[in-house]
Amino acid sequence: MPNEIIGMHFSDLVVPEDVELIRQAFGKILNGEVKPREYRMKSKSGEVRWVRTSSHAVKAGEHVVGLQGMLTDITDRKAAERSLMQKMEELERFNDLTIGREFTMIELKKEVNALLKKLGEADKYKIVG
Repeated sequence: MPNEIIGMHFSDLVVPEDVELIRQAFGKILNGEVKPREYRMKSKSGEVRWVRTSSHAVKAGEHVVGLQGMLTDITDRKAAERSLMQKMEELERFNDLTIGREFTMIELKKEVNALLKKLGEADKYKIVG
């Protein structure tokens, strides 16, 4: 049974939060689905590594006799993605702050121009848009 194979060997290497994901994927692979998957595994030293797998069931007639596939360590790529996402979030926060500040400045300039107009003076600020 697929779950017995995973339970005896593979799930000991997989991060506990990803075991169910792998069990479900294993069932799909046995039913012919070929789809790359990413999950976390523990190395012999206990370090958590991200891996990408692509595998398919090997059949003899109608019977599955094994699995064939490839496992690639993508830990560095995942770290780079995480770093990129953090930088993008930081940039978005900075953008929100600066754009928000600009909108505030435009409103203040409009108010100054309106007050100057009431005093009979010319606009101090040219507002575009």
